[in-house]
Amino acid sequence: MIHVAIDSSLGNSLALRTPDFTTSLPNLDFGRDNDRNFLPCLRDFLRQNRLDVQDVEAWTVGTGPGSFAGIRFTLALVKGICTATHAKCRGIPSGYALARAWGREGRVGIVADARCGKAFVTVFEAKNGVFRPVGDPLLVESQTTWPPELTCDAYCSANAGFEEHLPANVREHFSFLPPPDAQWLLQADETIWPWRQDSNIEPLYVRPPA
Repeated sequence: MIHVAIDSSLGNSLALRTPDFTTSLPNLDFGRDNDRNFLPCLRDFLRQNRLDVQDVEAWTVGTGPGSFAGIRFTLALVKGICTATHAKCRGIPSGYALARAWGREGRVGIVADARCGKAFVTVFEAKNGVFRPVGDPLLVESQTTWPPELTCDAYCSANAGFEEHLPANVREHFSFLPPPDAQWLLQADETIWPWRQDSNIEPLYVRPPA
């Protein structure tokens, strides 16, 4: 199966897996011209690997939380492609890629800066190499004591410097990670995040939409 993964929650990342090889383009920075430059980059990435958009049979999209404009653009792009090519697709929390990059057994809290003194926390549990989300993502006051369900062995974030605004017990077990790499999204367990044929994927909002 020819499978492409995209994450635009914090910067941009592309990954491709075919029956013969896997390759990726992490940490792409298009600045404010993301909507203008992303599609040509995707097209060139596929052409360099002797493929076209029509050849892709499955798409995985990072659903955030993160850049609202980046995530919405990527979702719209993939939905449009899948409508035209009838490829299957799925959405996976971008924090999954960070949890996989952390790469240890146990519970890890993936922390995103939700602005306005708040943090968005998604907990994953890793056992026997399988990373599963634990409960729903929670929006919390970043500097106050967090609820017991967010107790983890470690906490990670791709937001540089954000750890200064977190509770002391979180900072003690905190690690900074690079932005999500779409290559990890390719490997997400299909029994946890199954494929869809209707392209009905929605983003994880940092704060509920007004």
